[in-house]
Amino acid sequence: MVIGKLKNIAVAMVESFTSRTNDLDGYWALGILRKEADGHELIFDLLNKEVNLNYSGAGELADYWSNELERHINLNRFSKAEAIKAASITLMFQDDLTCTCIFDIKTKMGKEYRMESQFPCWPHNPDRESRRFKELWNVRSNR
Repeated sequence: MVIGKLKNIAVAMVESFTSRTNDLDGYWALGILRKEADGHELIFDLLNKEVNLNYSGAGELADYWSNELERHINLNRFSKAEAIKAASITLMFQDDLTCTCIFDIKTKMGKEYRMESQFPCWPHNPDRESRRFKELWNVRSNR
């Protein structure tokens, strides 16, 4: 039962975090993070609302996604015995303009779940993002 709840949370968090609606100042947040991270791996510690990037927008995202995690924990009706011990989102940017997003969640009882997703991710560029390029929209979904 607990693993099912963890999976529900992981799916919701990864799909929302990697979606194009995850934005900062009207631009896709992951494109901005890719540019600001300059190739470094990013880790969002969702319980402590921290991220290993010295960029104000990253701090805003850490706070927002921590609140989203709390919302999903409440929606899945975790008991005190099932309390969450750790939760993180890790972003790894590859040279071929792809990104890997890993969501890890662990309970105080030792149950854990990991979800990983890989997707195209270009660095933020306001000029390119101001108009559509056909080649950018020709991405296949795994659904």
